Amino acid sequence: MTGAVSNAQGEVEFVWNAPYEGTLSCNECPNPIATPQYTIDYELYAIDENGCDDTDLLRVIVEKPKLAVVPTGFTPNGDNMNDILRVHGRPGTQVILFQLFDRWGELVYEDGGFPVNDENRGWDGQFRGQMMNPDVFVWVLTVLHEDGTEETLRGQTTLIR
Repeated sequence: MTGAVSNAQGEVEFVWNAPYEGTLSCNECPNPIATPQYTIDYELYAIDENGCDDTDLLRVIVEKPKLAVVPTGFTPNGDNMNDILRVHGRPGTQVILFQLFDRWGELVYEDGGFPVNDENRGWDGQFRGQMMNPDVFVWVLTVLHEDGTEETLRGQTTLIR
């Protein structure tokens, strides 16, 4: 961020005001570094040697990508590589509900209440204690992003043997 003035007389003093502490590298300099976690408004006050002053507002917009994905295929064959169908995504995202359906619409897997990238959660390709045959399965995923927004995603994955 840069505080710039025009027609100032002599040295100019800058004072940045933030709605909460810890987001600016300095409060009394022309070029602080802002590191907010969320979109924020800063107020800049400037005064020159003659006492001429002014204020301005600067909004820093923080865009955080929302990301939750399910692989398009997995191979539950016991080789410890890609054996579990997991929900991946941006850390801080919570899985509210993860469901998988076979081609006839029967629910074959359901889980929820866990963070994305959880190594201990996911579908192992079994239904009612039996390994499923290779096929395409439809998934529905509801997640809660760290900004508080909820999103429902849909897709398909292929069980490969």
